[in-house]
Amino acid sequence: MAITTVQGEVSEEQVGRIDLFVRTLVELSRSKLKGLFAHGCVSLNELPCADPATRVSVGDSVLVTYDPHQGYSARKRPWSDRTFEIVHEDEHMLVINKAAGVLSVPTKKKEPNTLVERVTFYLSRKKKNHEALLIHRLDRGVSGVMVFGKTPDAAKELRVQFSSDQPKLVFVAIVHGVVKQDSGTIESYLATHKNLNRYSIQDEQNGVHAITKFKVLKRMKDATCIEVELVTARRHQGRVHLFEAGHKVLGDPRYGDSQHPHERWQRKRLAMHAISLTFVHPDSGQEVTYTSELPTPMKKFLRGG
Repeated sequence: MAITTVQGEVSEEQVGRIDLFVRTLVELSRSKLKGLFAHGCVSLNELPCADPATRVSVGDSVLVTYDPHQGYSARKRPWSDRTFEIVHEDEHMLVINKAAGVLSVPTKKKEPNTLVERVTFYLSRKKKNHEALLIHRLDRGVSGVMVFGKTPDAAKELRVQFSSDQPKLVFVAIVHGVVKQDSGTIESYLATHKNLNRYSIQDEQNGVHAITKFKVLKRMKDATCIEVELVTARRHQGRVHLFEAGHKVLGDPRYGDSQHPHERWQRKRLAMHAISLTFVHPDSGQEVTYTSELPTPMKKFLRGG
């Protein structure tokens, strides 16, 4: 491997972007030129320079060390999307951190930019027509950790787990009022109103069984931060149980908070975040846990006490 080293000093006429100066030192295509920066081949005043847009001044010393026969392709930018962040990815599944305000799947209104659409777009960048296989959902106003299948076999195995409530999904929520109990369990049967709101009934024949466990993490003068575990995973389960217990989730427009919003919670999202998800890996058979950091609005609220 023949390594070539080229060094130059910036003149008054060459002040500007460093990539334009490097172009005067080496004869490479524009894409390969960017690749030099991505692969650590360029130094400015004896310090590594990875940004082609860095500005150079008169007298700056630029050193380029490279192999003329190697294809220095520019590295792809890390994935960035307002709807989700990647927590873990392998050939079988994708674990993501969902942003608040994003629908997991489109409704009858066929909304664009839903989570399943954006994750499918991400996967299709690597493999054409690669579909994101939905396993479970989070409510629109809730953020946090979710898992998608990448293969039909993995999706089938994960769906079996979720349909039998095997995974452990834990949320952190901030609710109105001071919760007196340190911990507890809320159990009921959930029915659905014609407006799609959920509510508890005693008739097990006309409702679905729902169990929610909670534990107080922090009490404030007019709100409480709690950990919520959904033993069963029903639509709106945690929100309904907390609302009916007299402690509605901050920012929840569907279950009470639109009528009497908390003065310190001005966000158009729920103060509820899926902080951890535990399940059995669809290929290895080992139990795995993935976590997601509490979002900034909730952190700020908790710091304010």
